[in-house]
Amino acid sequence: MGGALFLSGTYSTLSKLTFDNNWANSGGTIYIEGASTTILTELNVVKSRAATDGGFIYAKEATANSVIIKVNTVPINIKDSQAVSGNGGAIYIDAPNA
Repeated sequence: MGGALFLSGTYSTLSKLTFDNNWANSGGTIYIEGASTTILTELNVVKSRAATDGGFIYAKEATANSVIIKVNTVPINIKDSQAVSGNGGAIYIDAPNA
């Protein structure tokens, strides 16, 4: 789970990072679980793969503030992200109570 990061019950800001060639069963680069808030800004993602869901990010049991993506000034670049046999080539948010 999460080829680079596994976040559970955290408040995280990820900014000005490059993720290259990550792989996991779910959440090829980042796996977010439960009551976590993750803010993403100015990221470069290249070759992120998940065997099932969420080629780049998988957010399990997500809440309204689980994943906040800020692209108002500098974009997040996602290239070659894939969920091989599942859903969400780049991002999959599992929100059972939504």
